[in-house]
Amino acid sequence: MKKSLLVCAMSAAVLLTGCETVNTTSGGVVGVDRKQSMFSMVSSAEVNQSYAQSYQQTLGEASSQGVLDKTSANAKRLQVIANRLIAQAPTFRPDCAQWKWEVNLIKSDELNANCGPGGKIIFYSGLIEKLKLTDDEIAAVMGHEIAHA
Repeated sequence: MKKSLLVCAMSAAVLLTGCETVNTTSGGVVGVDRKQSMFSMVSSAEVNQSYAQSYQQTLGEASSQGVLDKTSANAKRLQVIANRLIAQAPTFRPDCAQWKWEVNLIKSDELNANCGPGGKIIFYSGLIEKLKLTDDEIAAVMGHEIAHA
């Protein structure tokens, strides 16, 4: 009885959530159009603001530990690559042209990068240095991360 109740509840949740449909974007590119669930409790602005606070906290911690890198050759490479990709992002999502994009490099052996809501990008130097990434490879990783935003 409990199992069938759980299955019923999960089925109802799936039916009531938003859906994704494939369409053509304004730039003629095939993309995904996300329709919000009727039960969405948090606005995009609230999500962006919350993540921006978390992002700033991460940057503050990195800065206080002396690992926030804003001046190295790799930090400058990231900014140039980000600028080129960000200029193209509105083709896929027009509203992102209004975001306050940021890209930062943290000195760490971690093989990671991320981009959160509102266009807040973090790269870890280990990803670039350990894998000896070219600009094109950095752009591929960054483009993937930007798609998450």
